[in-house]
Amino acid sequence: MHVEVPPWLRRDPNVDVDHDYLTEAEIDALPDGVFYKRKASLTRHRFVKATIVVDGFPVLIEMVDNRGSWRLPASASSKLRERMPAELGEREMLALVGLADTVSPEGAPLPPSRVRHPQTYGDIISLYEDYGDMERQGHFTDDSPDVDRLRAVVAATPPGSRVVDLGCNSGAFGAQLMEKKGCVVAGVDLAHHLLLEARSKGVSAIRAFAERTPFKSGVFDVVLCCELLEHVLEPHLLLEEARRLSRPGGLLVITVPHADGEWGAHDVPYHPEHLRAYREGDLEALVHAHGFQVTQMLVHHYGHTAPQELIVSAARYR
Repeated sequence: MHVEVPPWLRRDPNVDVDHDYLTEAEIDALPDGVFYKRKASLTRHRFVKATIVVDGFPVLIEMVDNRGSWRLPASASSKLRERMPAELGEREMLALVGLADTVSPEGAPLPPSRVRHPQTYGDIISLYEDYGDMERQGHFTDDSPDVDRLRAVVAATPPGSRVVDLGCNSGAFGAQLMEKKGCVVAGVDLAHHLLLEARSKGVSAIRAFAERTPFKSGVFDVVLCCELLEHVLEPHLLLEEARRLSRPGGLLVITVPHADGEWGAHDVPYHPEHLRAYREGDLEALVHAHGFQVTQMLVHHYGHTAPQELIVSAARYR
Protein backbone atom coordinates (compact mmCIF):
# COMPACT_ATOMS: atom_id res chain seq x y z
CA MET A 1 0.00 0.00 0.00
CA HIS A 2 1.37 3.40 -1.02
CA VAL A 3 0.30 6.37 1.13
CA GLU A 4 1.05 10.09 0.63
CA VAL A 5 0.45 12.37 3.62
CA PRO A 6 0.79 16.19 3.80
CA PRO A 7 4.12 16.86 5.54
CA TRP A 8 2.57 19.33 7.99
CA LEU A 9 0.52 16.48 9.53
CA ARG A 10 3.80 14.90 10.66
CA ARG A 11 4.43 17.92 12.91
CA ASP A 12 2.35 19.32 15.77
CA PRO A 13 -0.06 22.11 14.76
CA ASN A 14 1.39 25.60 14.59
CA VAL A 15 -0.40 27.35 17.44
CA ASP A 16 0.77 30.76 16.19
CA VAL A 17 -1.26 30.50 12.97
CA ASP A 18 -4.48 32.49 13.25
CA HIS A 19 -7.88 31.36 12.00
CA ASP A 20 -11.07 32.81 10.58
CA TYR A 21 -14.69 31.90 11.28
CA LEU A 22 -16.06 30.76 7.92
CA THR A 23 -19.29 29.54 6.39
CA GLU A 24 -19.50 26.04 4.89
CA ALA A 25 -19.26 27.50 1.37
CA GLU A 26 -16.09 29.41 2.31
CA ILE A 27 -14.61 26.28 3.88
CA ASP A 28 -15.32 24.23 0.75
CA ALA A 29 -13.34 26.74 -1.32
CA LEU A 30 -10.27 26.65 0.96
CA PRO A 31 -7.12 24.82 -0.12
CA ASP A 32 -5.62 22.14 2.10
CA GLY A 33 -3.63 23.17 5.15
CA VAL A 34 -5.47 26.39 6.09
CA PHE A 35 -6.79 26.68 9.65
CA TYR A 36 -10.41 27.76 10.14
CA LYS A 37 -13.40 27.64 12.46
CA ARG A 38 -17.05 27.26 11.54
CA LYS A 39 -19.40 30.17 11.89
CA ALA A 40 -22.27 27.85 12.76
CA SER A 41 -20.53 26.49 15.86
CA LEU A 42 -18.68 27.74 18.92
CA THR A 43 -15.67 25.57 19.63
CA ARG A 44 -12.17 25.78 21.05
CA HIS A 45 -10.77 23.69 18.20
CA ARG A 46 -9.41 24.79 14.83
CA PHE A 47 -10.05 22.68 11.75
CA VAL A 48 -7.93 22.11 8.66
CA LYS A 49 -8.47 20.15 5.44
CA ALA A 50 -5.96 17.46 4.46
CA THR A 51 -5.75 15.16 1.44
CA ILE A 52 -4.25 11.72 2.07
CA VAL A 53 -3.57 9.70 -1.07
CA VAL A 54 -3.97 5.92 -0.67
CA ASP A 55 -2.79 3.88 -3.67
CA GLY A 56 -3.40 6.86 -5.95
CA PHE A 57 -6.89 7.56 -4.53
CA PRO A 58 -7.22 10.99 -2.81
CA VAL A 59 -9.14 11.00 0.48
CA LEU A 60 -10.15 14.48 1.66
CA ILE A 61 -10.52 14.58 5.44
CA GLU A 62 -10.79 17.21 8.14
CA MET A 63 -8.23 17.22 10.93
CA VAL A 64 -8.70 18.97 14.27
CA ASP A 65 -6.12 20.98 16.18
CA ASN A 66 -6.96 19.63 19.63
CA ARG A 67 -5.13 22.13 21.87
CA GLY A 68 -1.87 21.94 19.96
CA SER A 69 -2.07 18.29 18.88
CA TRP A 70 -3.72 16.65 15.88
CA ARG A 71 -6.90 14.64 16.36
CA LEU A 72 -8.53 12.37 13.77
CA PRO A 73 -12.32 12.83 14.02
CA ALA A 74 -14.59 9.83 13.65
CA SER A 75 -15.92 11.18 10.32
CA ALA A 76 -12.39 11.41 8.90
CA SER A 77 -11.55 7.96 10.26
CA SER A 78 -14.54 6.48 8.43
CA LYS A 79 -13.38 8.00 5.13
CA LEU A 80 -9.87 6.61 5.55
CA ARG A 81 -11.14 3.20 6.62
CA GLU A 82 -12.84 2.78 3.25
CA ARG A 83 -9.37 2.57 1.68
CA MET A 84 -7.77 0.50 4.48
CA PRO A 85 -7.89 -3.16 5.59
CA ALA A 86 -11.09 -3.60 7.58
CA GLU A 87 -9.43 -5.34 10.54
CA LEU A 88 -7.23 -2.36 11.49
CA GLY A 89 -7.94 -0.45 14.67
CA GLU A 90 -7.70 3.35 14.90
CA ARG A 91 -4.09 3.45 16.08
CA GLU A 92 -3.03 0.71 13.65
CA MET A 93 -4.52 2.70 10.79
CA LEU A 94 -2.64 5.84 11.88
CA ALA A 95 0.56 3.82 12.10
CA LEU A 96 0.01 2.47 8.58
CA VAL A 97 -0.22 5.99 7.15
CA GLY A 98 2.76 7.14 9.21
CA LEU A 99 0.89 9.48 11.55
CA ALA A 100 0.96 7.58 14.83
CA ASP A 101 3.50 9.99 16.34
CA THR A 102 1.52 13.19 15.78
CA VAL A 103 -2.16 12.24 15.31
CA SER A 104 -4.47 10.71 17.92
CA PRO A 105 -7.89 9.11 17.44
CA GLU A 106 -10.99 10.93 18.65
CA GLY A 107 -11.41 10.58 22.39
CA ALA A 108 -7.74 9.84 23.11
CA PRO A 109 -6.22 11.62 26.15
CA LEU A 110 -4.52 14.91 25.43
CA PRO A 111 -0.72 14.94 25.50
CA PRO A 112 0.98 17.06 28.18
CA SER A 113 0.74 20.78 27.47
CA ARG A 114 3.82 22.72 26.44
CA VAL A 115 2.13 26.11 26.83
CA ARG A 116 3.93 28.81 28.80
CA HIS A 117 1.63 31.25 30.53
CA PRO A 118 2.70 34.88 31.00
CA GLN A 119 4.44 35.57 34.31
CA THR A 120 5.08 39.33 34.10
CA TYR A 121 3.52 42.39 32.55
CA GLY A 122 6.31 42.30 29.99
CA ASP A 123 5.06 38.84 28.99
CA ILE A 124 1.55 40.27 28.70
CA ILE A 125 2.74 43.00 26.33
CA SER A 126 4.55 40.46 24.15
CA LEU A 127 1.50 38.18 24.06
CA TYR A 128 -1.02 40.85 23.04
CA GLU A 129 0.85 43.44 21.00
CA ASP A 130 -0.07 41.57 17.77
CA TYR A 131 -3.38 40.15 18.96
CA GLY A 132 -6.07 39.24 16.42
CA ASP A 133 -9.06 41.32 15.37
CA MET A 134 -12.10 39.48 16.74
CA GLU A 135 -14.53 41.28 14.47
CA ARG A 136 -12.49 40.66 11.31
CA GLN A 137 -12.31 36.95 12.15
CA GLY A 138 -16.12 36.85 12.09
CA HIS A 139 -16.94 36.64 15.79
CA PHE A 140 -19.76 39.18 15.69
CA THR A 141 -21.50 38.58 12.38
CA ASP A 142 -25.15 37.53 12.44
CA ASP A 143 -24.35 33.91 11.54
CA SER A 144 -21.83 33.45 14.39
CA PRO A 145 -22.86 32.20 17.86
CA ASP A 146 -20.48 34.77 19.35
CA VAL A 147 -22.86 37.55 18.35
CA ASP A 148 -25.09 36.60 21.30
CA ARG A 149 -22.41 37.91 23.65
CA LEU A 150 -22.32 41.25 21.85
CA ARG A 151 -26.11 41.54 21.89
CA ALA A 152 -26.25 40.77 25.61
CA VAL A 153 -23.70 43.48 26.39
CA VAL A 154 -25.56 46.04 24.26
CA ALA A 155 -28.86 45.11 25.95
CA ALA A 156 -27.34 45.57 29.42
CA THR A 157 -25.99 49.07 28.67
CA PRO A 158 -28.32 52.03 29.35
CA PRO A 159 -28.81 54.49 26.46
CA GLY A 160 -26.56 57.52 26.39
CA SER A 161 -24.00 56.05 28.80
CA ARG A 162 -20.40 57.11 29.10
CA VAL A 163 -18.65 53.76 28.59
CA VAL A 164 -15.09 52.54 28.97
CA ASP A 165 -14.26 49.24 27.26
CA LEU A 166 -11.32 47.56 28.99
CA GLY A 167 -9.57 45.36 26.43
CA CYS A 168 -11.53 46.92 23.57
CA ASN A 169 -9.86 44.94 20.74
CA SER A 170 -10.88 46.61 17.45
CA GLY A 171 -13.90 48.41 18.91
CA ALA A 172 -16.77 46.10 17.90
CA PHE A 173 -18.60 46.56 21.20
CA GLY A 174 -18.08 50.31 21.26
CA ALA A 175 -19.29 50.74 17.68
CA GLN A 176 -22.52 48.90 18.48
CA LEU A 177 -23.07 50.89 21.66
CA MET A 178 -22.61 54.17 19.80
CA GLU A 179 -24.91 53.13 16.97
CA LYS A 180 -27.68 51.43 18.95
CA LYS A 181 -27.55 53.19 22.34
CA GLY A 182 -26.05 56.61 21.58
CA CYS A 183 -23.18 56.00 24.01
CA VAL A 184 -19.85 57.81 24.22
CA VAL A 185 -17.15 55.14 24.33
CA ALA A 186 -13.51 55.13 25.41
CA GLY A 187 -11.32 52.05 25.34
CA VAL A 188 -7.94 50.58 26.17
CA ASP A 189 -5.93 47.79 24.56
CA LEU A 190 -2.29 46.76 24.13
CA ALA A 191 -2.29 46.03 20.39
CA HIS A 192 -1.46 49.17 18.40
CA HIS A 193 -3.15 47.98 15.18
CA LEU A 194 -6.37 47.20 17.10
CA LEU A 195 -6.37 50.68 18.61
CA LEU A 196 -6.24 52.17 15.12
CA GLU A 197 -9.21 50.02 14.10
CA ALA A 198 -11.16 51.04 17.19
CA ARG A 199 -10.46 54.74 16.61
CA SER A 200 -11.65 54.43 13.01
CA LYS A 201 -15.02 53.32 14.44
CA GLY A 202 -15.27 56.30 16.77
CA VAL A 203 -13.96 54.71 19.97
CA SER A 204 -11.55 56.97 21.91
CA ALA A 205 -9.03 54.15 22.30
CA ILE A 206 -5.63 54.43 23.97
CA ARG A 207 -2.80 51.99 24.67
CA ALA A 208 -2.73 51.04 28.35
CA PHE A 209 -3.04 48.12 30.74
CA ALA A 210 -6.64 47.59 31.77
CA GLU A 211 -5.48 47.37 35.40
CA ARG A 212 -4.06 50.91 35.37
CA THR A 213 -5.64 53.36 32.96
CA PRO A 214 -5.01 57.14 32.81
CA PHE A 215 -8.71 58.07 33.00
CA LYS A 216 -10.08 60.18 35.86
CA SER A 217 -11.91 58.47 38.70
CA GLY A 218 -15.68 58.14 38.71
CA VAL A 219 -16.32 59.41 35.17
CA PHE A 220 -17.97 56.37 33.53
CA ASP A 221 -21.54 55.15 33.75
CA VAL A 222 -20.59 51.71 32.42
CA VAL A 223 -17.33 49.74 32.59
CA LEU A 224 -17.07 46.85 30.12
CA CYS A 225 -14.82 43.93 30.99
CA CYS A 226 -15.58 41.47 28.19
CA GLU A 227 -13.44 38.32 27.78
CA LEU A 228 -10.70 39.92 29.85
CA LEU A 229 -10.73 38.62 33.42
CA GLU A 230 -9.45 35.21 32.33
CA HIS A 231 -6.47 36.91 30.62
CA VAL A 232 -5.09 39.23 33.31
CA LEU A 233 -2.31 38.51 35.82
CA GLU A 234 -4.12 40.12 38.76
CA PRO A 235 -7.95 40.10 38.53
CA HIS A 236 -8.33 42.00 41.81
CA LEU A 237 -6.34 44.92 40.39
CA LEU A 238 -8.61 44.96 37.36
CA LEU A 239 -11.75 45.01 39.52
CA GLU A 240 -10.28 47.76 41.69
CA GLU A 241 -9.61 49.81 38.55
CA ALA A 242 -13.17 49.17 37.35
CA ARG A 243 -14.48 50.41 40.70
CA ARG A 244 -12.28 53.53 40.49
CA LEU A 245 -13.49 54.37 36.99
CA SER A 246 -17.17 53.79 37.77
CA ARG A 247 -19.33 56.59 39.07
CA PRO A 248 -21.38 55.81 42.20
CA GLY A 249 -24.25 53.61 41.05
CA GLY A 250 -22.46 52.84 37.79
CA LEU A 251 -22.63 49.52 36.01
CA LEU A 252 -19.92 46.91 35.46
CA VAL A 253 -20.58 44.40 32.64
CA ILE A 254 -18.42 41.27 32.56
CA THR A 255 -18.31 38.36 30.15
CA VAL A 256 -16.04 35.35 30.63
CA PRO A 257 -15.89 31.78 29.34
CA HIS A 258 -17.62 29.41 31.77
CA ALA A 259 -15.26 27.09 33.68
CA ASP A 260 -17.25 24.04 32.53
CA GLY A 261 -17.21 24.96 28.82
CA GLU A 262 -14.87 24.66 25.83
CA TRP A 263 -12.62 27.50 27.04
CA GLY A 264 -12.94 26.56 30.70
CA ALA A 265 -10.83 24.96 33.40
CA HIS A 266 -9.75 21.93 31.33
CA ASP A 267 -8.53 24.28 28.57
CA VAL A 268 -6.39 26.59 30.72
CA PRO A 269 -3.25 24.38 30.67
CA TYR A 270 -3.37 24.36 26.85
CA HIS A 271 -4.22 28.03 26.26
CA PRO A 272 -1.38 30.57 26.70
CA GLU A 273 -3.79 33.49 27.02
CA HIS A 274 -6.22 32.00 29.55
CA LEU A 275 -4.84 32.04 33.08
CA ARG A 276 -7.95 30.97 35.01
CA ALA A 277 -11.60 29.99 34.65
CA TYR A 278 -14.73 31.16 36.45
CA ARG A 279 -18.03 29.77 37.62
CA GLU A 280 -20.98 31.78 38.89
CA GLY A 281 -19.86 31.83 42.52
CA ASP A 282 -16.32 32.86 41.60
CA LEU A 283 -17.49 35.94 39.74
CA GLU A 284 -20.06 36.92 42.33
CA ALA A 285 -17.46 36.78 45.11
CA LEU A 286 -14.96 38.76 43.03
CA VAL A 287 -17.26 41.64 42.18
CA HIS A 288 -18.68 41.80 45.72
CA ALA A 289 -15.16 42.15 47.10
CA HIS A 290 -14.82 45.38 45.11
CA GLY A 291 -18.08 47.08 46.03
CA PHE A 292 -20.36 45.80 43.26
CA GLN A 293 -23.65 44.00 43.62
CA VAL A 294 -24.72 41.50 40.94
CA THR A 295 -27.97 42.58 39.30
CA GLN A 296 -28.06 39.96 36.53
CA MET A 297 -26.15 36.79 35.68
CA LEU A 298 -26.72 35.00 32.37
CA VAL A 299 -25.35 31.58 31.45
CA HIS A 300 -25.13 30.90 27.72
CA HIS A 301 -24.92 27.39 26.27
CA TYR A 302 -24.72 28.20 22.52
CA GLY A 303 -26.20 24.80 21.66
CA HIS A 304 -23.80 22.87 23.92
CA THR A 305 -24.84 20.74 26.89
CA ALA A 306 -22.21 22.35 29.12
CA PRO A 307 -22.44 26.12 29.78
CA GLN A 308 -20.07 28.10 27.58
CA GLU A 309 -20.30 31.73 28.69
CA LEU A 310 -21.07 33.81 31.77
CA ILE A 311 -22.43 37.35 31.39
CA VAL A 312 -22.70 39.43 34.56
CA SER A 313 -24.09 42.88 35.24
CA ALA A 314 -22.96 44.39 38.54
CA ALA A 315 -24.06 47.76 39.93
CA ARG A 316 -21.68 49.68 42.16
CA TYR A 317 -22.91 50.52 45.62
CA ARG A 318 -23.78 54.15 46.12
